[in-house]
Amino acid sequence: MSIADLTQEGRTFLRQLQWRASCLRRRVASLGRLPLDANFVVVSVESELSDTQVYPFHLYADRIRARFGAEFYEVREAALLGAPENARCPRVKWVAFQTWFDLTAEEMTQRANRIQTVFPNARLIYLDFFAPLDLRYAEVLAPHITHYVKKQVFADFKSYGTETVGHTNLTDYYGRRFGIPLQKVRWNLPPEFLPKLVIGSNFCVSPHMIDRFSVPLLHGARPIDVHARIATGGEEWYRAMRSEALNAALTVKGLRTVSDGRVSRARFFEELRQSKICFSPFGYGEVCWRDYEAIFSGALLVKPDMGHVRLSPAIFVPNETYVPIAWDCSDYDEKVRLHVAQARRRREICSNAFDMLREYVRSDEVVTTLAPLFAQDDRGIA
Repeated sequence: MSIADLTQEGRTFLRQLQWRASCLRRRVASLGRLPLDANFVVVSVESELSDTQVYPFHLYADRIRARFGAEFYEVREAALLGAPENARCPRVKWVAFQTWFDLTAEEMTQRANRIQTVFPNARLIYLDFFAPLDLRYAEVLAPHITHYVKKQVFADFKSYGTETVGHTNLTDYYGRRFGIPLQKVRWNLPPEFLPKLVIGSNFCVSPHMIDRFSVPLLHGARPIDVHARIATGGEEWYRAMRSEALNAALTVKGLRTVSDGRVSRARFFEELRQSKICFSPFGYGEVCWRDYEAIFSGALLVKPDMGHVRLSPAIFVPNETYVPIAWDCSDYDEKVRLHVAQARRRREICSNAFDMLREYVRSDEVVTTLAPLFAQDDRGIA
């Protein structure tokens, strides 16, 4: 039986089993257990968000080997840090590594030097899985790495290197908007860095999601007008931003809006399948799991304007694949009412978004995106 013969839940379950099987085969407990043929190693940190960035290397391991001659294995960060000081892996040609986002410049330099010592003949690649658009380790890592992989970046690179209130463009906007005192920050971007930047795949290439784009788009009755389950905990600027979004959703009268409390993932998806619209505000970064979950569920994605973001595929096309609203939610009422009432237009936008992602996950584009990492030059994105 193939994946295509299974139910949606069966496909997702089988995919997750395949992911676990790949981890058992390709994630080794220590550097000493790396097979002799291992020439491409990913040093990963452990979280659902970071694992999503590593998953494509598991999913496309055979294609990566066939196309680039890279035999992939993974080790956790703890295995690297716990390795003997004299550990050396000279056969490895490429090392891609993740870290947490709270390392100082000195700590990051030490980490890069440690990796280069353990893998003396390897090209170093940094995997930035962080939610915000900033490139906070660009300056410190530029001398050490050949490429820097990020899931989403500013469409206009002039936005980099500017001072912000707080660590990101979102803390800057919402910190200023709500009068929240935050320390000013500047992440410098050296001129030699941009050729190293590569835009990687996003949430649509993940075990619980990729197969949901392999079947036709869901249609049927949608008794819920707006799905808006919005958590409001977290840092002060985040609470203010999310509370404003939740308040915008709750103050639209005459619509059935689902918003209260946390629910299981299964119930969350079932609600999306019954919803005309999904409101997906920003999180700690612009791009969220919910954006893609709305699209595979056939709910129209309504989201703060994403015109400043570049990612692959370019899924945020205003009024073609999603409906943008102002960052202060001032036009939320107007746009939600308009699209609740226009069923044909709503379905058209949903179909456009779904078809784009379906074509992407069925293509070889993810592997093609990875090609610069294994090339002999240092050219990144155009």
